[in-house]
Amino acid sequence: MSQLDSELIMLHKRVAALEEQKRKEAEIASEKKELPLKTFEALVDYHESLVPGKDQYQTEKWRKSREKLKFLKPILDVLKDIQGRLEILEKK
Repeated sequence: MSQLDSELIMLHKRVAALEEQKRKEAEIASEKKELPLKTFEALVDYHESLVPGKDQYQTEKWRKSREKLKFLKPILDVLKDIQGRLEILEKK
């Protein structure tokens, strides 16, 4: 009987862990929907934080990241400018 009890306790813990993981994923998804600019900014920050590595794979990853930044950074700047203008208009 104690083996059955221990298995039940383990299953309850596993279910609780899965429910917590699902809650966190739902929270992240809702944050991405509510704050798309913040998510986009986090993506740009990630690409800016990459540094060239010592091996060929990391160097190529860094190079591709720099190419992405050439496109993403101006888009982010424009979106921030538009958001700032909208906030000014909403205050009036």
